[in-house]
Amino acid sequence: MVRLMQPSKDVPEKLPRTERPSLAMDASSRLGLIYLCVVAFLAGASVMIVELTASRVLAPYFGNTLYTWTALIGVILLALSVGYYAGGAIADRYCRVTVLLHLVTAAALFVLLVPVLVGWVLPTLAPESHAVDLVWGPLSAALLLFALPGCLLGTVTPFAIKLLSLRTQNERVGTWAGTVAMLSTVGSVLGTFVAGFVLIPSLGVKAIFLVVGVSLAVAAALGYSGLLAMRSLPRAALILMVSVVFSMAAQVSTPPPADNVVFQTDSYYHRISIMRMNAPDGRGVTFLLTDGAPQGAQADWGERLVYAYNRYVRLEQLFCPRIERAAFLGGGAYSMPQKLSDDHPAALIDVVEIDPKLEELGRRWFRLDDYQGRIRPVTGDARQFLAAGGHEYDLIFGDVFRGRQTIPPHLATREFFELVKRRLDDDGVYMMNVTGALEGPRSRLFSCMAATLSEVFPELYVFAPHAPLPRSQLQNLVLVAPKRPRGWKQKDLVSRAAGDPRLEKMTANLVDPTEIDLSTATVLTDDFNPVEYLAARQMRP
Repeated sequence: MVRLMQPSKDVPEKLPRTERPSLAMDASSRLGLIYLCVVAFLAGASVMIVELTASRVLAPYFGNTLYTWTALIGVILLALSVGYYAGGAIADRYCRVTVLLHLVTAAALFVLLVPVLVGWVLPTLAPESHAVDLVWGPLSAALLLFALPGCLLGTVTPFAIKLLSLRTQNERVGTWAGTVAMLSTVGSVLGTFVAGFVLIPSLGVKAIFLVVGVSLAVAAALGYSGLLAMRSLPRAALILMVSVVFSMAAQVSTPPPADNVVFQTDSYYHRISIMRMNAPDGRGVTFLLTDGAPQGAQADWGERLVYAYNRYVRLEQLFCPRIERAAFLGGGAYSMPQKLSDDHPAALIDVVEIDPKLEELGRRWFRLDDYQGRIRPVTGDARQFLAAGGHEYDLIFGDVFRGRQTIPPHLATREFFELVKRRLDDDGVYMMNVTGALEGPRSRLFSCMAATLSEVFPELYVFAPHAPLPRSQLQNLVLVAPKRPRGWKQKDLVSRAAGDPRLEKMTANLVDPTEIDLSTATVLTDDFNPVEYLAARQMRP
């Protein structure tokens, strides 16, 4: 074993303990130096793995939004700042390797504790609890779950600099500071790539925290066991035992999915759940949820359209009855593309989803294979797909959401709608689902979307599928924007729907354009687009 805690020969043995220089290691020990560099590297990697994985912890409750990432980045940076200062102060006062090992051990245990705390903290802070909203909820959760592990990991860098600089009697402090900072940063870079490209796509969230926590615990145990201090074997054994106990607690801490959740997985983009429920008559309905938010459903009977706004895809019979080619931006449970394909068997329908896992689940749970050759799944970003494609469409339907009620910002701007208009043929129509209110404090998102569409398209028709729901209440609104003006009023639509009771009912829910106030609405652009802020505000209690 290598002993690194030997006192310097230049220090008189009879000096009071507080007056002796605290030389933390033997200058001849290269193994000890390597160990400290590895610990600094590991701490840097752990910080980024924890931060990226934390987004998957918060997303099912708050969505994968700007506010979630802002909270995580801000809290981790704040925690590291506190850790850097605290680590330097502790190193000046108690510059012993065993103290550093204590800090690494504490960081390991608090990382392992995160999956245990999630089941207690997040349900209390979720928007459904009305305790906080989508702005303050992610910040509160990030502070409670990740501030302390981040702070403890931050203490490693200044402590390692202090210990290493003592090797040269503080004559090369700059060299060691640069070395440790470099190793910590390289660790952060590698941790970012490993988390994003390997761990998150391959492991569950709890497993990733266990990997990080156990890695830190093993590093501390190696130090205790002899690399840095020969007399600490009991501590090494204790650390490993406690880490095992924490790991077991994490595995049993999160309750199993509800009985009606039949499948659950983490993809590169979402936590995806498949839920099965029975209607009162015993027939089943299959629901798709991403990050806890419903994204689509199919019934086991009839048209299989479950949500009221899904049925409004049939408005194409009024606005563009001849469909040869259509595109759905956002496939969800594939119920609307399948309904359109049933009504137009010769049409070719592109369904664009950014998450490749949803195509796989569509084939397994939502009958996608029954429409081979008619519905073409496309994996990619909707805007990039339209920009690259050379096809013109009779119908484009926008139904893309990220988390709860939030439209991806780049799919809600004037520039994007101009691109959509270019991809429509002369009689084409763009239809879009928006969650909002027609008036009152929760109408801001809808009014901005309507104003932006009106900047690009000559006409806009707004349908309220849930009428007579109060106009100030949140609901799904269907916006229809033809490429060329039609000049239709409600009576014209009712006349065109004559003979089809379902279409007649839909046309009766046309919102009178004189009742839509867009005078204070903001036109959203690629330069200014606060969609996530507007969505968060309308969800406040």
